Amino acid sequence: MTTASCPCGLSTIEVKGDPLLRIACHCSLCQQFNAAPFADIVLYRDKDVSPIGDTKIRYSRLRPPPAVDRGVCAHCEQPFLERLRWPLMPAVAFVPSELLAGQVVLPDIAVRVFYDKRSADVDDSVPHISGYLASQWAVMRRLLPALIA
Repeated sequence: MTTASCPCGLSTIEVKGDPLLRIACHCSLCQQFNAAPFADIVLYRDKDVSPIGDTKIRYSRLRPPPAVDRGVCAHCEQPFLERLRWPLMPAVAFVPSELLAGQVVLPDIAVRVFYDKRSADVDDSVPHISGYLASQWAVMRRLLPALIA
């Protein structure tokens, strides 16, 4: 079990189980939500992530479904926990990597998606995927085996 706290420390989640995947999303919504060039997130089964104590998370959607419920700490309003639920599939939780760093061994970033929307170039050996369908497929083909295992 691992815990992750928001930047102000007033909201905490408990994370059980192993990470399913780590991705870097360069889409404009992730840039807007995270106020960063991309979102570096670790994906877990939603059932393995739960708030602790008085944690208050305020969720919103930046676009119509199917969409990610993007959660911020109600106190500091910083990105904290995102959830994706879609029919016929297990729900997935996204936790910012920086909130987990130092507590668990994080997997390497498997893929950079929506790279065509990037605000800055990244020079690494990770696959850089552009376009909506190609980005969705790149994540799903890496995520599905982990969800089925």
